[in-house]
Amino acid sequence: MTVLAEGGWQVEFRVTVGNDNGFVGIDDVILSPEACPDPVSCDFEDGSCLWQNFGGNSWITGRVTDDPSQSPALGFAPPYDHTTGTPYGHYLYFYDAADLPAEAITATVLSEVFSVQRQSCFSFWIHMFGDKVGRLTLKTIQDQGTLVLKTIEGSQGLRWKNIQIELSVTPDHWLSFTAEGVAGHTNVVAIDDISLYAGPCLDNSTVPDFRCNDGLTIPQDQVCDYRPQCVGKEDERWCANCDFMEDTCGWKSVETSEDQSKLWWQRIYTNITGPDDPHSYHMGVLKKSGSVVNKPRLLTRVLQPTHHTCALHFDYELYAYDFPGPEINIYIEHGGADLTKVFRAQSFSSEWQTLALPLGSISSSYHLLIEAAASIDLLQAVNIDEILLSNCWPPTPCEEVPEGYTVCENKACVPPDAVCDFTDDCGDYTDEASCDNYPARCAFEDGSTCDWTATDMFNLTEARQSTLPPFRDHTLNTAAGHYLQMLKSVVTGALYSPVIHPSAGCQLRFYHALGGSTSTSLHVRAQSATSNEILTEETLEAYTTETFYWQRYHAEFTISETFYFALVGDIPESGSVGLDDISLSPECQVSQATPTPPVLTTPDPSACGSDQYKCKGTGVCISRDQVCDFNLDCDQGDDEELCGTTTFENNTGGWQDVSETSYSWSRVYSPNAQYPNNTAPITDHTGDGEGYYMWAPANLADIPEAMAIMKSPPAGPPAMPCSVTLWYYCKDTMPSLSLSAWTAGNFNEMINSKDLSCSGNQEWRQAQLYIGEQNYRISAEVASIKWASDWSSTMYDAAVDDVSFSKCSKNQEASRDDIHCTFSEPCDLYQSKNDGMDWSTDVENHNTYAFVAGNTQYSRAILQTYWRKPSVGFCFSFRYMLESQGQLEILLVYNDNSSDTLWKRGGGMEFLDWRHEHLEISTPYYYQVFILATTQGTADRVRIDDVDLIHSPCPPSLTCNFDDESQVCMWDNAFELGASLPWSIGSGSENISAGPDVDHSWGTPLGHYVYLDLQGNQDGEKALYKNPDPINTTTSDGDCFRFWFYLYSLDAGKDVGELGVRLLLNEATLSDRLWEHRYNGRDGWQYGETTVKDEKNFRVILEGLRLTGTAGHMAWDDLSVVRGPCKPPGTCDFESGLCGWVDVPDSQGNSWEWLKAEEASDGVLVDHTTNSGEGHYISFDLKQCAFGSTCSAELVSNDITPTDNTYCFSVFMNSLQSNSDTNVVSVEIVNVERNTSRVAGTLYNPFNYVWNNYKIPLNNIDYLFHLRVKVKMLQDFLNGQAYNTLDDLLLETGKCEWTGLTTLSPITTPAPESKLTCDFENSNPCDWTQDLTDGGDWVLTSGALLNSDLGPLVDHTTHLSEGHFMYTKSSGGKRTIRLMSETFSSEEGGSCFSFYYYMHGNKPPFLKFYIMQDGDKPSGLADWEHRSEVGETWQRVEIHIQQHKHLHYLVLQAETQQTETDEGHTAIDDLLLTAGSCQGLGDHPCDFETSDLCEYAATDLDGDFWAWGWGTNQDLNNAPEIDHSYGSTYGHYVYLSHRTNEVKSDAFLTSLVGSSSGAMYVYPVLFIFVLCNHVHTYF
Repeated sequence: MTVLAEGGWQVEFRVTVGNDNGFVGIDDVILSPEACPDPVSCDFEDGSCLWQNFGGNSWITGRVTDDPSQSPALGFAPPYDHTTGTPYGHYLYFYDAADLPAEAITATVLSEVFSVQRQSCFSFWIHMFGDKVGRLTLKTIQDQGTLVLKTIEGSQGLRWKNIQIELSVTPDHWLSFTAEGVAGHTNVVAIDDISLYAGPCLDNSTVPDFRCNDGLTIPQDQVCDYRPQCVGKEDERWCANCDFMEDTCGWKSVETSEDQSKLWWQRIYTNITGPDDPHSYHMGVLKKSGSVVNKPRLLTRVLQPTHHTCALHFDYELYAYDFPGPEINIYIEHGGADLTKVFRAQSFSSEWQTLALPLGSISSSYHLLIEAAASIDLLQAVNIDEILLSNCWPPTPCEEVPEGYTVCENKACVPPDAVCDFTDDCGDYTDEASCDNYPARCAFEDGSTCDWTATDMFNLTEARQSTLPPFRDHTLNTAAGHYLQMLKSVVTGALYSPVIHPSAGCQLRFYHALGGSTSTSLHVRAQSATSNEILTEETLEAYTTETFYWQRYHAEFTISETFYFALVGDIPESGSVGLDDISLSPECQVSQATPTPPVLTTPDPSACGSDQYKCKGTGVCISRDQVCDFNLDCDQGDDEELCGTTTFENNTGGWQDVSETSYSWSRVYSPNAQYPNNTAPITDHTGDGEGYYMWAPANLADIPEAMAIMKSPPAGPPAMPCSVTLWYYCKDTMPSLSLSAWTAGNFNEMINSKDLSCSGNQEWRQAQLYIGEQNYRISAEVASIKWASDWSSTMYDAAVDDVSFSKCSKNQEASRDDIHCTFSEPCDLYQSKNDGMDWSTDVENHNTYAFVAGNTQYSRAILQTYWRKPSVGFCFSFRYMLESQGQLEILLVYNDNSSDTLWKRGGGMEFLDWRHEHLEISTPYYYQVFILATTQGTADRVRIDDVDLIHSPCPPSLTCNFDDESQVCMWDNAFELGASLPWSIGSGSENISAGPDVDHSWGTPLGHYVYLDLQGNQDGEKALYKNPDPINTTTSDGDCFRFWFYLYSLDAGKDVGELGVRLLLNEATLSDRLWEHRYNGRDGWQYGETTVKDEKNFRVILEGLRLTGTAGHMAWDDLSVVRGPCKPPGTCDFESGLCGWVDVPDSQGNSWEWLKAEEASDGVLVDHTTNSGEGHYISFDLKQCAFGSTCSAELVSNDITPTDNTYCFSVFMNSLQSNSDTNVVSVEIVNVERNTSRVAGTLYNPFNYVWNNYKIPLNNIDYLFHLRVKVKMLQDFLNGQAYNTLDDLLLETGKCEWTGLTTLSPITTPAPESKLTCDFENSNPCDWTQDLTDGGDWVLTSGALLNSDLGPLVDHTTHLSEGHFMYTKSSGGKRTIRLMSETFSSEEGGSCFSFYYYMHGNKPPFLKFYIMQDGDKPSGLADWEHRSEVGETWQRVEIHIQQHKHLHYLVLQAETQQTETDEGHTAIDDLLLTAGSCQGLGDHPCDFETSDLCEYAATDLDGDFWAWGWGTNQDLNNAPEIDHSYGSTYGHYVYLSHRTNEVKSDAFLTSLVGSSSGAMYVYPVLFIFVLCNHVHTYF
């Protein structure tokens, strides 16, 4: 309704009611200075606008495909809407089902009332398709009657059709669409994009080629060109890429009559492996039920030309009961019969297989065609899935042109070695246009071999005529192209270049395809033109039976004599060798002469035999088996020159790229390893400057998964200590690198493999892989994998340098080197080949160890050293654990096969824990150490770890856990030193009142310890415990004696005693206490350590001094010693563990982790102590968080008796996403006796991936204390990865002396301002507090920290991702979470409170607002609430708070919903409390969702009343069940209810007074109302 108002005005609703029951409801009042919304135009993307159903039958807004019950109409329904041109758009439709009764096959939809002020055009799009389609009628309804404007009958085709009607000037009227179906038939009538615009109708005969969702139109040749032009990428949506989860993505089944199989392709759903089955939806071949017979083919829509890097990826399954199984063929189709086969496969395996197939350059538009050849045998299966085309787009313009690169006409740039190599790297053929100065180029397309000479075994072949792949050449990439092919031959075949003068930097480029067994090979040789001597040679081998694509070869040669190239193919068994597109670089000084190579069919009598190798220089012939056997048999070592060990400075060292896609390895000169945004190292690893390495450039990688693989040549067989070591360079998690070893020959089995960490790496890093003794030759493999999720504007390259195979010779010498083995990496302990089973490794609490698990038979497993030289003064140390009947034995085995047993334990352990052992080794003979594990049953298990064999004395024998009687643990009471009380061995199971309930070793009542029996009248008496024999230390600084103790008093106010450690010197004199503990207040085992040393031999004494308390515990357990002095208390470099610090997880099990840098995945490549990957640190990683929005952990030191009142605590921290809000580390000082703590400092690292030092002053310490380092992360607000790592903790007396960043001071939090208005930008909630009695907390965060698809992405205040807000989410169980204001009293005239809220997701937490009297709890009807999502926008709420005499407070309450995962977010921002009314001139809608009724005044003259409520209120007669605003039972409206016993009356609902300046403002007022019975409403 349009109104004209000047000056002051009010809106008043007056209701007059009669004597009958009556009801009036009003909702959604809008006052706006803007024009009323158009009542007609609608694209149906956000509902039906103002169109409403009229009558009993309904039009539906949406898609026919959304309703499974309407599946009979899918063949007649629009495949896409008209607005977006996609299957995901919406339209208005009427579904006429065949079984509908006659009265239900007609439906009418009605517009709002509107007028036409001038001649206009009414336009709409219709879709009516089927064999019997009814009628669609457009009518105008006016006061004078109804007029039919348009009638459309029958099928209009499977397309959208535009209808336009010119409307003349018309007063208020309605428009209606009426659909009439046909009884007994199914059809769909659909309408979309209704619009009304002034002026005559326009001609819509020209329809854009393609229309994006946002209305953008693009020409058809930009559809399926691999580069989305539409914002929503819908122009590339139906272009072959498909996982078949929703539809077939444009693939369609086509039929031919070439066979009688009656098969066709169909989208299939299966669920074989469970809900995570990646192939649950796929395309499969099924038997056709109709009469049409066909050869099952799938065809894409037209695809645009491709760049040469284009690759096809897909998964396929070919299964049959028996050989050979069904077959699948893939073709490039250019129209009609022009087919080029690019792949074939035949199999009878039930396993899914993955194909990554380079398609190469396709110069014109094409289709992909997939053809299946299968019988109708029901046991057969032909299935495909996960189809993807990658890297098919041409290169982008170069922002920076690297030195030496060629700039293309399209502004792309290519490296110099890519010019004139028969590959269009530019994408516009610029790099292949001017090639006259590139000699000996040959594409084999003119029926000749150009300047090259081929033997009879090589034949020019048209690709389509070949019986073996590839079935396309490289030049044209079609079946019509030609290449040089060699099939199985009796002798080798060769292709020779013209003679070349001495040249530097001469490059040879060609493309090859090798197929067959691994014996098929191509030898690339540079031979002397005068003597035919082989100057250099590289061998390429076939790694697959059939190769369907071309691989590029490129090498650079510097040769100082006249030479020629010989490409020699060798096929001893079966297979093929293909060559195409050969070229030389301008640096090759080609002569016109033709070489005279040796005749391959006639052996040279003076040459070595075919099974021999001729050494360079001497010409000595050695057996081929001696080449690459890890022994130097030739004087110049050339028999091992191309066997994998190499610096890459002169050649590839025999390494060969065997990649299947354009992502591949090549040898590169470091200055040339460049392209825009790459990360290749600027220098090699070999030297300090420029050099060569192997390079896998990321810009060649296909998406989603590309693998670059290079292999070393077969070598060996290797000896027991054999391993391969290399240096690699990569960065971040992209790419993923792995190193593996395989047996070589016809049967390739993996021996061992290792993933190489790239996370954050910015330097050359070493990797080692153990190979061990093998009976066959071996080959190493380096693989780099890139995934689609790894895409980045920065290209993450991979590089490898300085590869060596070490200790691989069978003639390896014996050693006397130290051995250190933690089993986290290869060491000098090896699996024996003469036992019955192998040792394996496992990880527990982030510690790697070796183990043997028993089986049902008696079995032995041996770890052994290689041969060692005679040794004197060695110590063999290890940790072990035995389960059930597992047995462990240490033997010395001599070269005459005799042996001695050094140590043996059997029968398992009563309790499982690690134990230490140290054994002296001295022998005049060559020997090996055997670690022999024996098992007899499945319950048997033997574990071993931390094996050391070092040239040093063993530590003193102080180790004891008081459990193992066979253990050397002969500690005894020392009454001769004045002790009057005995130490006794006991356990908790003996119910000893003075003994702890559990021991420390096992934490059970069955474990043992040594304790002091507490009795009365023992005050001042001592108990002394001594180790068995006098000892000395292993270092001049002493050794660290470690122990666990229990000192606790049950007598209030009385201590039971003191514990101490002393030394016994000269067997007579007790030293002062080296260590003591007096605090009796901790009920539990505690850790202690002290350095023991003296110039002479000594014993260690454990002292117990009794005091007055008679109830409690004094005990010792788990005594041990390690080499070297103890570190100061609270100090730790984490190289040997946690140094007495204890990890305390939170309630969810989140904890600190002790990690080795190179094994960690958090991105910290080196520790701080050693600055290497070998070092250790402690880490708390976001990925370790179990679940919950908050995860935390504590690291607690042992108790420290202060020797000064001032300390400095230094720590190094390396962090990612460290900040004071969501990822913070704090340091607390805990007063042990009072059990209180204070924060000493908070650590915040502003730099990612950097070790920073922090020094925290600890002042006024005059009490027993320990340190507590706490970490806390808010999981939901951190973007991806986050961590905190600590290293090199150091606690020193005295003040902190700082040389770097500012010393941290104790943290104090300033008090918030006293106000209820809050935008949360100061990282605090102002005067709002969390309710500590509810089920959780609102979390203060920002969009940048939250980083969730459910948002919010920005706050409301700043509209930036860094802006702050309060948020909660539905994840897990139902919870109530409240944010409460301080109490306040309202001003005269009341107050206005407003806030913005955000609710998004399937199940966002409900949001409620309460105005509460001080002292009351929120309950019942809220003053405002919302229960469903509002989208990714901020919405405003404002409510008037009337003046009250009492204090009141405000509550914002969230109620989370029951979910298994994160399914909804609710947030609030910009809380504002102002004095006075909320009402003001302007756009001020009233949906009556707040209890203040938008400040409308309800005036009741004679008893009738206006009230506020919702449809579920049972007191309402004739009330609607839903409101209008939200269409929900929880939505509110204002209503007046009248009862029959009430007299007739008027009731008024009146707005506040408004005002306007200006005579011509228009104020439309819209309201929705319901009238029942004798009720009248006036406005």
